[in-house]
Amino acid sequence: MLPNNIDILFMINNLIPNLNELKLLLQKLQNSDYIKPLTVFNGSTIGQHFRHLVEFYNCAIQSPIHSVNYDCRERNLQLENDSQYCENQIDDLISRISLMENTDHEVIVATDFGDFKSSFQRELLYVLEHSIHHQALIKIGLIELKLEELISADFGVAPSTKKFRNQCAH
Repeated sequence: MLPNNIDILFMINNLIPNLNELKLLLQKLQNSDYIKPLTVFNGSTIGQHFRHLVEFYNCAIQSPIHSVNYDCRERNLQLENDSQYCENQIDDLISRISLMENTDHEVIVATDFGDFKSSFQRELLYVLEHSIHHQALIKIGLIELKLEELISADFGVAPSTKKFRNQCAH
């Protein structure tokens, strides 16, 4: 067992709000905008970013099997083409995260570069940070669509950046 440096309850209290923020955006966003190829994304869509981050969450949450491979995720096209389906998948993630216990265990992360030791909690942190990164990209897509009013100014901003900005404001 790896050292318990990250409390699972802390992670749950950050993962669920992150997913709820994504769900709220989906509720405001028209599916036609969700699937629209964007120049700033080199023809990719906001839906593809949602699919990517939902699948990363799924990979990590399934890691209680003690192995995770983000490269071999499902790539479910329905997630990127149907915003309502994606919203339902986020609801499922929220339910599953809500039921997680305060445990940690070693996880092997399989990659094309080799296999690496990690921990379940570390992978949850990685997925949260990865989600925030994709939210920043989604924000860029919303700006191209002239829909930035659908999100808060802090959407896609890392907690450390928010903390730094608050310190500078005082």
